[in-house]
Amino acid sequence: MQPILPDRIRPFAPAFFPAGPGPMVGRHVLNTGCGEILVDRFPDPRLIFSRAGGNLALAGDPDVATVPRLQEMIQDGMLEAGAEFGPRLRQAFSRVLVWERLIYVQESHPVVRETKGFILRRVRGSDSPAVVGISPDLRWIWNTWGDAAALAGSGCAWGAFRDGRPVALACSFFVGDDYEDIGVITEPGFRGLGLSSSCTTMLSLDIRARGRTACWSTSKPNIASRRVAEKSGFALARESFLFVINGEIPD
Repeated sequence: MQPILPDRIRPFAPAFFPAGPGPMVGRHVLNTGCGEILVDRFPDPRLIFSRAGGNLALAGDPDVATVPRLQEMIQDGMLEAGAEFGPRLRQAFSRVLVWERLIYVQESHPVVRETKGFILRRVRGSDSPAVVGISPDLRWIWNTWGDAAALAGSGCAWGAFRDGRPVALACSFFVGDDYEDIGVITEPGFRGLGLSSSCTTMLSLDIRARGRTACWSTSKPNIASRRVAEKSGFALARESFLFVINGEIPD
């Protein structure tokens, strides 16, 4: 597999990268320049592999996804791929789990809620040091952007701030052509205050202003995440799944 510049692969996006709501790793790389795309050959690729942090996507001909190729590209991560890739993935890796997902799309106009005692605003590049300071187990929030500085400077995040530090953040975790998939975190001491919903609402208004629709991906057992989505005007659109390679399904 060989790396390829996003602009060269863009004409192949309709065939290889899903345009609908949900995980959209390939389109995120194309639209933000964060991550990488590999092809088996160019021109006329048969297999395209996309990576943004630990978020992976595989599309094309499963027969081209040989065991050596898969093991060369993937060590671990969350893989978006069709069910037809399952048998080959299980040949290549000792641990392959299926993580069932729910995909929501924002259908109603979000209601802006007051957040007393917090400053609710768009995250700026100068906030990078404060973003770095969030709890270690929440730092996955910048995974698809590469690092905290890239997320802070993207213009695609909103935060609830107290004493100059963000205690809740919502960001466009995947930036597609028609949709932006939202990721959100809240520090443990500030949960249950509606901050996630407030950040999500403000971000989704930005997404609308960019001419896109906000979407939301979560799992069935994550009741808190589903409640935030529903409070923010999202409705269930479809069910999906990711392959979890050499890891555990997140809580």
